[in-house]
Amino acid sequence: MKKDVVLIAILLAGIVLISGCIQPEAVCTPGAKQCVGDNLQQCKSDGSAWETIETCTYGCDAENLVCKEQVTKPTMSAEDFISELGNVKDSINEIGRSLST
Repeated sequence: MKKDVVLIAILLAGIVLISGCIQPEAVCTPGAKQCVGDNLQQCKSDGSAWETIETCTYGCDAENLVCKEQVTKPTMSAEDFISELGNVKDSINEIGRSLST
């Protein structure tokens, strides 16, 4: 009986030692990045899992693996727009005159 207890204890100790040596299979390359929807993720240093490092307000750029920046449209006042149209009209008239001569 005493030998059985000692044998079981040795087996359990061996199992504990072996299980500590077996590392889980890596699911990603440590430090690698990926986009999942609007989330920018990075692989943990041990390769065990992906973790979200940033939720991108304007979307995640899967090609460059960064958050996209806000796109701003250039604005032009009505006054500037009319002025530009006048410049275009003058240019067209000048081209027309040079073609007719």
